[in-house]
Amino acid sequence: MVRVKTTALLTTGAAEWRLTGTRGTHIAGKAPACDPHPDWIKPTGRGKWLGSAKRDWPSGITEFSLTFQVSAPQIAHFDLRYAADSKLESATLNGQPLAVDAQKGSNALSVLKAPPHEDLFRLGPNVLTVRVLTAGFSNRPMGFYAEGLAITGEKEYAPQSAEPRHVPVVAARPRRSATGLPRPHSSWTGTRTPPRPCHQQPRSPRPLAARLLRAALRARAGGACTRRRVGW
Repeated sequence: MVRVKTTALLTTGAAEWRLTGTRGTHIAGKAPACDPHPDWIKPTGRGKWLGSAKRDWPSGITEFSLTFQVSAPQIAHFDLRYAADSKLESATLNGQPLAVDAQKGSNALSVLKAPPHEDLFRLGPNVLTVRVLTAGFSNRPMGFYAEGLAITGEKEYAPQSAEPRHVPVVAARPRRSATGLPRPHSSWTGTRTPPRPCHQQPRSPRPLAARLLRAALRARAGGACTRRRVGW
């Protein structure tokens, strides 16, 4: 048995992120996903931007949240790569603030960290919340993109054996000729021994006396037949 880490997917567009409050025409609930604006970094894999690349998002603060399960809070942690337009204003995990370091905008990835051993995680559901600021005084594009995994616990895993399986080999039965005997040069390896061919034994020569007696009987029989014919 070996112990492996368990994880939770945090990537936007793939994980179940939610929009916590209605923003303009965008209703609270499942977070809206969109194709990236030309000024935004392109997502990888199944990831997508949350928000809108159109000029239809109100200025101010937009809040997204994600709930995931943790089975071992003492070892749980994540390093979440993200980009935001205009910027990530703040982030919390289970209501506790996370450090938001220097940001690289919307065309490069920054890192949001939740280190282990700092009592940030709890057993069961955990809620990650991000608050994105849309600068300006009129509607404009707004987006948040994140990619990564959270380490959530450990479990035991039994790897399957890599030893080759031994399969018994069964010999094929020989093909038989019209006489019922195995064909010559057969590779048959069965347990029964094929019948041996029969060889006719040569006859032993008759004794001289027996041959003379047989000749005399033939001559006598021939003479009787001649006398009958003459008498007719």
